[in-house]
Amino acid sequence: MCYATSAVLKASMVKKEFDASFLHADFEDKIVAQNDDEELRMYHINGFTFEKIPVITNQQPHLVQGYHWGLIPAWVKDEQSAIDLRKMTLNAKSESIFEKPSFRDAAKTNRCVVLVSGFYEWKTVGKEKIPHYIYCPSMPIMPLAGLYSTWKNPSTQKTINTVTILTTEANELMAEIHNALKRMPVILPKSNIAKWFDSDYGKQDLLLPFDANAMRAHEISKLITARNQNTNVPEVLMPSKNSLF
Repeated sequence: MCYATSAVLKASMVKKEFDASFLHADFEDKIVAQNDDEELRMYHINGFTFEKIPVITNQQPHLVQGYHWGLIPAWVKDEQSAIDLRKMTLNAKSESIFEKPSFRDAAKTNRCVVLVSGFYEWKTVGKEKIPHYIYCPSMPIMPLAGLYSTWKNPSTQKTINTVTILTTEANELMAEIHNALKRMPVILPKSNIAKWFDSDYGKQDLLLPFDANAMRAHEISKLITARNQNTNVPEVLMPSKNSLF
């Protein structure tokens, strides 16, 4: 599945590639001025912290907003149910989004892309799980297909925007790395984003495994799973061995 990503994104590149700009209020101190540019620096986003991740929605395609990872459908009735459910909605299997109650309403109208610079996955070798970082050299910003929802807490009347990342069957590279479940996030070529945003467009030829030849991966250190260290640092991305795929 996909429970950990990175989003190190230059504002100039986001503008050039997606004609979109950051909603600064959603990212607090994570956007850093860099010469005449700005950069969002989220080196390690752990889905189970449910923090805001960068999203472009079909309704506001020129704005990069921060939506909490872990989708809460609008029909959820109370806060405890919302907390319990979002642990299971970090990802949605693309093959069943129109059937599953948690996703079917959003699949019809609330489509988005999550902007990442890469993502993390673990390879199972015996009893050991070895972390890897996966990215696309020709696509420094990877749009991942997603669904979003806006939920109102009935106790506080506050609203929260949430998102899930779609997954599909693994390509050759990801089947070797994510060898336990053999899944991967749906990476959308930029030319397919407008089609994905069009709710009348069929999804069958969009939510497919990405070309393995366009992707690269390397083993990283276990810093990414350290409990008493800051893992939102550049070092978490670095190769631990010469194990490039």
